[in-house]
Amino acid sequence: MENYLKEKNEVIQAGKAMLNEGYTVGTWGNISVRSDDGKYMIITPSGVDYEIITPEIMSVVDMEGNLVSGKTPSIETGLHLTIYKNRPEINAIMHSHSIYTCAIAATREEVPPVLDELAQIVGGGIKVAEYGLPGSKELAENCVKALEDRMAVLLANHGGVCVGRNIKEVYKITKVVEVSLQSYCLAKSIGSPVALLKEQVDFMRNFFLNAYGKENK
Repeated sequence: MENYLKEKNEVIQAGKAMLNEGYTVGTWGNISVRSDDGKYMIITPSGVDYEIITPEIMSVVDMEGNLVSGKTPSIETGLHLTIYKNRPEINAIMHSHSIYTCAIAATREEVPPVLDELAQIVGGGIKVAEYGLPGSKELAENCVKALEDRMAVLLANHGGVCVGRNIKEVYKITKVVEVSLQSYCLAKSIGSPVALLKEQVDFMRNFFLNAYGKENK
């Protein structure tokens, strides 16, 4: 079997960045990528500090959750696999415990699409998945149900989950979500944030997917 060194190193670097940016503390949160061949998931091991994870201990599981190599995988392995099975276009997942993400998750309050960034990056507002115990099948199912076709979801009283087509994209989404939620909290302290209209959200999302950063032909 291939050792998936490229994918392992991607997850390791993303984990260190997530920790250094303050999007998690200790060993909380988890990150995974789907292998290029689609047969396996490479995910952070359970209870290991992000700063000391090495390729040798990185967890590799098949798409049924069976451990193939490495240490015991994250408790949220089932959540990651459920997302991959329901979203074939998704190849990377980041579960964070950043300050504003957790604060809003604790209120169980859906975040409306109040900023262009949310419309472009997430595809609209951010819903809150109903509470489920960490590592439970219930949490995984609730997460997928609330996520729908968007790129981020909040887990009630827990944290946030962002998804992307690759590890670089999912990290960008995680950053945008945290900053946007900080802006949303500040806006609520000033007045009443106004949500974008559906047609405006659709336009911004389409622009981001099909035109943003691309050269004019």
